[in-house]
Amino acid sequence: MRRLKAWARYPINIRYPQDYRNSPQALREMPILTPMKQQITLGDVADIKVVSGPTMLKTENARPASWIYVDARGRDMVSVVNDIKTAISEKVKLRPGTSVAFSGQFELLEHANKKLKLMVPMTVMIIFILLYLAFRRADEALLILMSLPFALVGGIWFLYWQGFHMSVATGTGFIALAGVAAEFWRGHADVSASCH
Repeated sequence: MRRLKAWARYPINIRYPQDYRNSPQALREMPILTPMKQQITLGDVADIKVVSGPTMLKTENARPASWIYVDARGRDMVSVVNDIKTAISEKVKLRPGTSVAFSGQFELLEHANKKLKLMVPMTVMIIFILLYLAFRRADEALLILMSLPFALVGGIWFLYWQGFHMSVATGTGFIALAGVAAEFWRGHADVSASCH
């Protein structure tokens, strides 16, 4: 048995001999000694009844929790979650103290997007530095770097053509594609320079 007060949990373990816990009636008649040394029964201070309930209480961060599992087939996770958020805001009135949170793949995707917002500019900067070190000219390095978005357009069209959705894996693939495109342009520039 656990007593819930506000959001704090206090474990209460009570175990009496079998005779006292055979039936609800036996529990009701169980004698209790009060601090004033009066003898009363448990039934005087508590309602005892057999009811159906959950086999266990789920909690997260010391708050009661319930989970709903959603499989987003045929659609990207972000649009599914946005639709669910819209439906909840329009049709569900949350009681005070309740909240809705999205977890699983969506949470991982949000976390990865935050990291990619930092990693992509850093990667572009590193590519620029490497190109500058290879050519010793900022204008050529910048020209190659400016051509990278055109290489990525082909990747975006391929995603659309194949019916794929943007994900962490495809974002990582675009970073790799940018590196390959930069290497291609660097090789092409080396060949052009050797011909002149």
